[in-house]
Amino acid sequence: MRAVKSDLDRAREIHREALAGARKELADIRASAQESLTRLLITILLVAAGVIIITFVQTRDFAALAAQALRARASAHGQIEHLASELDHSRRLSSSFENRLRLTLVSAHVKLLAITATGELVWASEAAIGLLGERTLPVNLKDVARVADGPAIDAGLARAFSEKLAARMEISTRGSAGRKCFLVTISPSDVHQEGALLAVAIDITENKEREESIFWLTRELMHRTRNMLAIIQSVARNSASAAMPAAEIQDRILSRLYAMSRVHDLLVATSYVRCSLRDLFAAICRDEAGRADARVSFAGEDVDLNPDAAQALGMALHELYAGSKRGGALSRPRGAVALIVARAGAADDEIVLDWRERGCADNWL
Repeated sequence: MRAVKSDLDRAREIHREALAGARKELADIRASAQESLTRLLITILLVAAGVIIITFVQTRDFAALAAQALRARASAHGQIEHLASELDHSRRLSSSFENRLRLTLVSAHVKLLAITATGELVWASEAAIGLLGERTLPVNLKDVARVADGPAIDAGLARAFSEKLAARMEISTRGSAGRKCFLVTISPSDVHQEGALLAVAIDITENKEREESIFWLTRELMHRTRNMLAIIQSVARNSASAAMPAAEIQDRILSRLYAMSRVHDLLVATSYVRCSLRDLFAAICRDEAGRADARVSFAGEDVDLNPDAAQALGMALHELYAGSKRGGALSRPRGAVALIVARAGAADDEIVLDWRERGCADNWL
């Protein structure tokens, strides 16, 4: 029994030792596992911290890049707005300049054209420039000009395109608006497009009409001057007489020339179109000081006279008035003169003039 007990105690001792060793190993394993777990947790924490830091840095960099991109975009947007504003301002200036240029060209009667070597008009600054008449572009310059202008057009085109020299030519057109005259200048240095040169067409219609008007007015003036000289010669010839003293001849010539000048003044006031008979009578019947003579009167209907009739009738009235002052009614203190005008029947272009003097006798003469 003792042996069995001893073996049992030994077995228990061995079991306790084995249990203590197992417990120790288990404690070591637990400590090792705890240490490993701690290290793992620390590693995880470090990795997480690194990830967080890296993410934060990346986020910060991305935010900085995003902010920089936004600033750059805002700056670009501001520059775009500024450029758009400048472009809009430039467009307004260009439009204003174009409008002013168009107004200047229109007010100056200047048109811009593009013309080819064959005389084809392919472009114009205005659609209705007057030069084209009722035609539309493209059109040949010869088709809108007079036939007589053809040689001048050919010579001008050859000078501009072949000789490379500036060419000028005057052309005339006819349309519903009437005759138009243009001075066309082609510049070989101003190229509109390949094969076409720029040309300037100036409307000189008013200048041509003014020149023609001056020409005809000059001819009319020469004609009237010759007539006036002939009248003056006739006045001088008829005023002179061998029996008259020189002073009387001078007075008659001067009085007749003075009467002619008064008739001329009346006609000039109406541009040599007409003259009122009443005004003519009042201008002729004046005293030496140029004042209206109160002893003369006009009765009847007033009529308009053409220049030739006014000159002839003015001289006739002067002779009657001068004769009345020399030996007629106006040479006496109570004398008076009246001119009575009446129509000669139904004819509108015929009148009857009745010159009456009172004072030589009791009644009108």
